[in-house]
Amino acid sequence: MRDTATADGGKPQRRAFIDSSGINTFLIAYQAASSAQGWLRIASAQEAVLGVLQIVGLDKVIPCRPTIEQALTAG
Repeated sequence: MRDTATADGGKPQRRAFIDSSGINTFLIAYQAASSAQGWLRIASAQEAVLGVLQIVGLDKVIPCRPTIEQALTAG
């Protein structure tokens, strides 16, 4: 069984903007997940957000998938 987490603990929310605070949050979450032998994937990011993730190289660290289903089944 796999658990998914969202910012509000409920339905996944879409964001069209990310700044350095968001990037740092992803990095901290990734480090915490890795420390617990878990994983983190980004699903269904909007183009503007995905572009920023690619510019800073975060997509090389945290896999980005086009859908939640693909993120949950990616290896």
